[in-house]
Amino acid sequence: MSRPGPRAGASLPVGVTGGEGGPGSGPGRDCPGWTLWPAVYALLALLSPMSLAAQEKLPSLADVRDGVQGTEVYLQGYLGTGLVLGDDEAFSFVTPDRTAYDVVFDAGREARKALQGCRLETFTGGTPCKISGYGELEWDGPRLRVILYSIEKQEAPAAMDPKP
Repeated sequence: MSRPGPRAGASLPVGVTGGEGGPGSGPGRDCPGWTLWPAVYALLALLSPMSLAAQEKLPSLADVRDGVQGTEVYLQGYLGTGLVLGDDEAFSFVTPDRTAYDVVFDAGREARKALQGCRLETFTGGTPCKISGYGELEWDGPRLRVILYSIEKQEAPAAMDPKP
């Protein structure tokens, strides 16, 4: 027993084609998104070699860590004590964009005495000393810290400038 076809002149719902089993019939075949899958597969095939090539050109994390270790830097920002929990005398260096680094202070006893009263606070900023100086970068486990060995210029303790 065969099913009768659509009446002559009758319209079919969107996505339904007349006939059985012919090209274009079947679920999803008339959906516009179906024709995008071959393009998606082709794009993925093209991008795969690019991503592999990019991975070969990028340095490893160990290479980057080793490249940073011991790098000498010019520092401009704020220096003070009070950010390191459990050590109220440990210094921290804060950049103008408010990135904080632990400090190993290696600028001498007189420089340390000159920094008395320079205090950083988490929420208010405190009254740190604005400094310019020289240091070296050092990894302390997963954290980067600054070995400060020379202070070129130091201002009196004051509130931080507004964040840029």
